[in-house]
Amino acid sequence: MIADEIMFECENCQCEFNTLPFTFVSLNPDSTTMENSNSSIDNLIAHAEDYLKTRQRLTQHVVTEKVIVLSSSMITAYVLFVFFAMAAIFASWGLASWISLRLNDPLAGYWWVSGGYALLGSIMLLFRNAALRNPIMNSMVRNIYTNSNEQDN
Repeated sequence: MIADEIMFECENCQCEFNTLPFTFVSLNPDSTTMENSNSSIDNLIAHAEDYLKTRQRLTQHVVTEKVIVLSSSMITAYVLFVFFAMAAIFASWGLASWISLRLNDPLAGYWWVSGGYALLGSIMLLFRNAALRNPIMNSMVRNIYTNSNEQDN
């Protein structure tokens, strides 16, 4: 061993190496260069395995987080949809009753309200890509990349 070399000890194993890249130094004076080389390769393989396992766990955590965020967003949207749908149903019922009362016909208000919903549904069907699909997809992509960029910083 050269006295000028600065020695570091690896955290996972008992090998020591100097500051030169991948030059391992054995503390056993009877060892040969081939044994050092095999030991160095074994240590490098062990460290590579640890690195790959760590990357795999990190990827699993990132994917799990994305799934949880997406699931919670979907559940929140569903709950909000239920509340607003109930409000819309009762508002429609009230509007239909009010129209029926004004027209003095017990069913006319319900036909007018259902016709309004049919017209609104037809318009949404015609413009579904521009009005629904594209903004929703853009919002989801923006949400995913915004969360990723905030975590990277």
